[in-house]
Amino acid sequence: MMGLGPDHAAILEQLHATRATAKERQKNLEKSIREEARRLKDETGGDGDRERRELVDRDADGGWLKGQRQLLDLESLAFHQGGLLMANKKCELPVGSYRNHRKGYEEVHVPALKPVPLASGEKLVKISDMPDWAQPAFKGMSQLNRVQSKVYETALFSAENILLCAPTGAGKTNVAMLTILQQIALNMNEDGSINHNNYKIVYVAPMKALVAEVVGNLSNRLEQYGVKVKELSGDQTLTRQQIEETQIIVTTPEKWDIITRKSGDRTYTQLVKLLIIDEIHLLHDNRGPVLESIIARTVRQIETTKEHIRLVGLSATLPNYEDVAIFLRVKLDKGLFHFDNSYRPVPLAQQYIGITVKKPLQRFQLMNDVCYEKEDSASREILQSHTELVKSSDLKDLLPYGFAIHHAGMVRADRQIVEELFADGHVQVLVSTATLAWGVNLPAHTVIIKGTQIYNPEKGAWTELSPLDVMQMLGRAGRPQYDTYGEGIIITGHSELQYYLSLMNQQLPIESQFISKLADQLNAEIVLGTVQNAKEACKWLLYTYLCVRMVRNPTLYGLAPDVLKRDETLEERRADLIHSAATILDKNNLVKYDRKSGYFQVTDLGRIASYYYITHGTISTYNEHLKPTMGDIELCRLFSLSEEFKYVTLKLEGLSLTSDMVFITQARGCGACRPLRQFHGIPNEILMKLEKKDLAWERYYDLSSQEIGELIRFPKMGRTLHKFIHQFPKLNLSAHVQPITRSVLRVELTITPDFQWDDKVHGYVEPFWIIVEDNDGEYILHHEYFMLKKQYIDEDHTLNFTIPIYEPLPPQYFINVVSDRWLGAQTVLPVSFRHLILPEKYPSNRVAGFAAPSCDSTAEPSI
Repeated sequence: MMGLGPDHAAILEQLHATRATAKERQKNLEKSIREEARRLKDETGGDGDRERRELVDRDADGGWLKGQRQLLDLESLAFHQGGLLMANKKCELPVGSYRNHRKGYEEVHVPALKPVPLASGEKLVKISDMPDWAQPAFKGMSQLNRVQSKVYETALFSAENILLCAPTGAGKTNVAMLTILQQIALNMNEDGSINHNNYKIVYVAPMKALVAEVVGNLSNRLEQYGVKVKELSGDQTLTRQQIEETQIIVTTPEKWDIITRKSGDRTYTQLVKLLIIDEIHLLHDNRGPVLESIIARTVRQIETTKEHIRLVGLSATLPNYEDVAIFLRVKLDKGLFHFDNSYRPVPLAQQYIGITVKKPLQRFQLMNDVCYEKEDSASREILQSHTELVKSSDLKDLLPYGFAIHHAGMVRADRQIVEELFADGHVQVLVSTATLAWGVNLPAHTVIIKGTQIYNPEKGAWTELSPLDVMQMLGRAGRPQYDTYGEGIIITGHSELQYYLSLMNQQLPIESQFISKLADQLNAEIVLGTVQNAKEACKWLLYTYLCVRMVRNPTLYGLAPDVLKRDETLEERRADLIHSAATILDKNNLVKYDRKSGYFQVTDLGRIASYYYITHGTISTYNEHLKPTMGDIELCRLFSLSEEFKYVTLKLEGLSLTSDMVFITQARGCGACRPLRQFHGIPNEILMKLEKKDLAWERYYDLSSQEIGELIRFPKMGRTLHKFIHQFPKLNLSAHVQPITRSVLRVELTITPDFQWDDKVHGYVEPFWIIVEDNDGEYILHHEYFMLKKQYIDEDHTLNFTIPIYEPLPPQYFINVVSDRWLGAQTVLPVSFRHLILPEKYPSNRVAGFAAPSCDSTAEPSI
């Protein structure tokens, strides 16, 4: 049912509601009797939580637990090969392909596909025929190419979701531009002005290098429209105001996932009208779960708010494009566009060399020989990309002979010189790492990938290059202005030959990697509030690409071949997956999971993990090793065990930085430094004299300027030091507590500033943190941010908040007010509960009496 069309979610949900057998109806009847008994019991005397329990029981009657849920091993179900997963059993090569068996290796030749001639009635769209308001974005172009012309009508004049599958270099970025112009046109007034505050567009690119490239491209082309384009990635963050002023946000999948996880950020995410996902075939990669998550979240938002968000997917050519289209809610007859390699601007002839030699040294030597042989027979200008880092003794020795090297370890100036020389044709052979393919556009007639393995520290072994890297590198083969065809050559191991043949000839199905990150993504949805129980979580899985592929290929995902006959909606499997993921989250204290009702309850730890992108494996490590008594060094050692940092290696150039850091740490000020060191204008000799005096900091407030001068034997500095001492932020606190219930206290905190304000020292505002801790200082019960403004320096400030209280009653809580700018500016107020009287457990006819104690930081609390 799921594979019939993009509306499969509604169909599956309808089937889900009607799957009740006679045995299950009998079980539901028995549960309803038990529910009635609980209701009668609650009416005789309960704790006020009856409505909640009835809601839970009704949901349980709806059939969450129709039997014992199976606990699945999610780790074993995940595809550990990641993007190297090869689900197809055979690869059919194009007509004209042939194989050669040589000594030590096998050679496969795939001829370049001839371009398909224009069909009758097929015309290329001229830029001059476009609407006047759309032409400035295509300045310098005379017409669109064949791919762009076929998508033109749908992209520019409709709001249909689009999936475009086309070869590298087919101009997919221009199709994205057409969809952007369509959204701009919707917000254009009759006079040509544009309402930029009514929409936002998000462009998701897979790598930070591509993000920067897209930002530059879109900024130049949309400048005339007044559209602001900004980068949002790990290297470039934006303030809330900057995001509000930006119309197009170009970001990475992980960054946009973090943004949409936070419910507080919905104010501007709700303005998103167009979501463009570049390289959507990354669904097959280890980063695929992130794409699944943000697309599923967007589709659910569309259904919830009834506000349309256009989804546009740009992809390389792939075999199961209909599955991806269903996932994107693309209408197969309107928004799906698929173009094979015959639409490539420069046809690509491919050669695959599979080395059969087993011994490493002989294998390496044979790779070099084959590479030299292919280079000799190719064009003079060659881009030779390989995974081994080539270390040259001196670039200057190579340049006179027409050779050059290019890798990330070179200084930027040298890299730019090499790029310019190669682009101008002065360098005939360029030896490079994969980084060049993601940087500037340097096409070559022939691209040779010598060796396809790189070291993966996570697995402690050599693994194959990611499919995206390979496709990007071979996409550089062929120069449109010079060549009639390009040539791509891959030299790899014989065992991987079939994989690369499938990858580059559209024989490799795109599978889902979502199970590997199911627990973390489920936690994100629970924290966001879009999933509140297991039943909703099962429905949420319907929106993922995982569900599409499980129906298409159940055996690959650990299901029996005939499972669809018994359960065509895969309801049971989805329930088992959710139950298993929720059990993992509950075990690590990320959520509270009621296995009977299926309800989830968010925990503080789960919220932290979701907001800061921490995996459940890392949280498990923290739960096991984190202790209240740990020091700074022990905490750093624990954080280094996090999964996110586990395989981060120290670069050689980082040793000098580490040495400098150690020197700075050793030369830092002593731990007993006076707060006065934070003021400018005090000689170091005076500060050292003060630090040698065995006098508590609080005592300095009682000294006159003359006494301070005598203390340091420098009378002239007495007045200056007295001024600085009384400019140091100091607050007096008093608190009044009142019990609301036996478990909740209302606190009225009065803050009285007790220092002299100086604009040069304090500016216009002084920020403080208000933190309420329990008796042992292990738990933070309440925290909030407090801003003290200059104009209110002479007034009392009253804050009201509630805090929990537990039985047995603790002796006291502590209220800490800590400056956000000044070290040592902290006031602690103990709040005693010795005379606190809590309300009775069962209210009587008389009013419960209590004594509401008051505490003051300026004097001893009366207890």
